[in-house]
Amino acid sequence: MVAEPIARRVILASASPRRSDLLGQLGLEFVIAPTHIDETEHPGEDPVAYVRRVTGKPVVCVGRFTSPDAMLGQLQRGVLDFIGAARPSIADPFLPTKIREDRLDDIRECIGCNICYS
Repeated sequence: MVAEPIARRVILASASPRRSDLLGQLGLEFVIAPTHIDETEHPGEDPVAYVRRVTGKPVVCVGRFTSPDAMLGQLQRGVLDFIGAARPSIADPFLPTKIREDRLDDIRECIGCNICYS
């Protein structure tokens, strides 16, 4: 018995012409049902502030954070709410504990070699 393909309906919750164009290029049928959220970027608004304003949710960021000082600075200044630190945590599985205990000199920092093992 061969399973029938599941018909999926795509609902685009944005009136973004770019998103409509991309879905159209993929040949997907979709319905536009925009939310009433102002998605307009404000002049000079950085991407993190934009995401926070539009979603009203905490912001997590990833992207090769290697320095505990940089991570703490982003959190303490309120730039980010969370930092995803997969590679730094592979380089030093005890990273959160060492930061919490202010043992920054004991941290083995990620060197970005893309060959992750500890």
